[in-house]
Amino acid sequence: MAVNQIHPSLVKTAEDWASDFVARREIGKFTGGAFSRRYLENLDYLGKGPPGRVMLARKILYPKQQLIEWLNSKIQDPEKVAPPWENHG
Repeated sequence: MAVNQIHPSLVKTAEDWASDFVARREIGKFTGGAFSRRYLENLDYLGKGPPGRVMLARKILYPKQQLIEWLNSKIQDPEKVAPPWENHG
């Protein structure tokens, strides 16, 4: 996949999501279970979470487009990732 090209499944996810924001508590639904609310809490605490988050009515929201771009940056080709049992020595 070319740099800055959004993965087709993420494009469809963005199109299917009705709002311009994704609540942190809905991240599991948005990502098909790939990410959990707690995992994003931890990443946000470490400064490694999706950019642009806002708080509204005591809820954390992520702008959909920025979240899609962040998720896209996390996609790895399984053929290029070494299995965990291989020693990276």
